[in-house]
This record gives sequence, structure tokens and C-alpha cells, in this order.
Amino acid sequence: EISVAYTESIGVDISAWDAFGLHEHLTQVLGAQGFHTPTPIQRATLPAALHGQRDVIGAAETGSGKTLAFGLPILHRLFLMNRLDSNPQSNQRKPHTGHREWAEDRA
Repeated sequence: EISVAYTESIGVDISAWDAFGLHEHLTQVLGAQGFHTPTPIQRATLPAALHGQRDVIGAAETGSGKTLAFGLPILHRLFLMNRLDSNPQSNQRKPHTGHREWAEDRA
């Protein structure tokens, strides 16, 4: 189970991340860690990786945010899977072969 707790508001503007539709815990953690706005590589790759469910290839210099651009869609999906799996109506975990089949099992 994934659990994230916050004791206080981070007090910074993280609205630049809103356009991506990331799980709210991820945006809060990004702000708390000082990532207030996405970098160019993140702005270019996150929409396709998050919502288009596409493989993405990106080239950018060291320190540009490539690792976060790669990891955020994975973490986002883990948060969504955790929420769906904790749904009382979906109390069985079934092996799945792909995202579509997995989502259809829970619809």
C-alpha cells in the first residue's frame, strides 16, 4: 500500500504541474522538494507518457529533469492502481496482461 502524509501546507505555487493531471500527492511532494515548475523536457514528455500511454524518447543535458520525467508517470500509475485496488468492489487482485485489460476488469 502506498501512503503519503502531510502535516502542513507547503506554501508554494505548484499550479504549473496541474496541467498534467498528476496524482495530488505527487504534486505536493514535487512542491515540497522544490520542483515548483516542470522543466522543458518534462513539459514535452509528460503529456504523452501520462495520458497518451506512449513510449517516450527524450534527449537533454544532465540535470534537465529526464529522470523525473521518466519516473512521474510510473509513480502516478502506482497511485492510481493503489486507489483502484483498495476499492471494496474490487477486492480481488487478478493477474493482467496490459493496462487496458486491467482497467476493464475494474470498470
